[in-house]
Amino acid sequence: MSTLKVVADVVPEGCDYLTAGKVYEAKLWGASASGADIICDDGDTVLIMFENCDRLNGGSWRIVE
Repeated sequence: MSTLKVVADVVPEGCDYLTAGKVYEAKLWGASASGADIICDDGDTVLIMFENCDRLNGGSWRIVE
């Protein structure tokens, strides 16, 4: 399974399981995946979409090196 690192520059107010600016390791769903699994701040695995993510109120995740 491929992995990459992602960051949410802005996290919705009241979201206590994600931190703006924190780097998360994302496990890709497939070779051309539009989303991934991350381990959030409370230790749970959550599904994210790289673009138009519901967890970010329609925001996007930024891929970092």
